[in-house]
Amino acid sequence: MVSLTLLSTALMGLLVVATFLAVARIGAQRTAPGAGEQDRYAAVTEALKEVAGTPIVWAVGFLA
Repeated sequence: MVSLTLLSTALMGLLVVATFLAVARIGAQRTAPGAGEQDRYAAVTEALKEVAGTPIVWAVGFLA
């Protein structure tokens, strides 16, 4: 019989692989923020500010 520790470790490994695959698929479909603009730094920092201001980021940060 497979131990619970081994089973949970395998499940977490699959979750990590699935996360990397999802990020790769999403990243391949969209263009970088500010790709057509001159000031890419400002576009990237603005995109990061928008993500950091979402409630889910605050909730995860509070729980961590």
